[in-house]
This record gives sequence, structure tokens and C-alpha cells, in this order.
Amino acid sequence: MNSSNLKLDYLLYNLVIAVNVITLDKKIIILLIAKFIRFYTFYKDILNNYVIM
Repeated sequence: MNSSNLKLDYLLYNLVIAVNVITLDKKIIILLIAKFIRFYTFYKDILNNYVIM
């Protein structure tokens, strides 16, 4: 009985870790996309100002 409960706990623990890793990857990807968009808009504004000058 104890060993089966232990296996179940271990599976749940691994599942939680897997979910956390996946969400962490998504957060990193979202952060990278956000940084890229911010950098792109900033750079575009500089280019537009440079062209106007």
C-alpha cells in the first residue's frame, strides 16, 4: 500500500516539475518576444527620426 502511494506521489511530483518547466519556458519565450518587440519599436523610432533629420 505504501509503495503504491509513494509511486503515485513520485508521478505527481514529476508532473508538477514538468508543468513548471513548460510554463517557465513559455515565460522565457514571452519575455524574449516582448524584449524583441520593445527593441524593434525603439529602433524603428530612431530610424524614423534619423530619416526625418
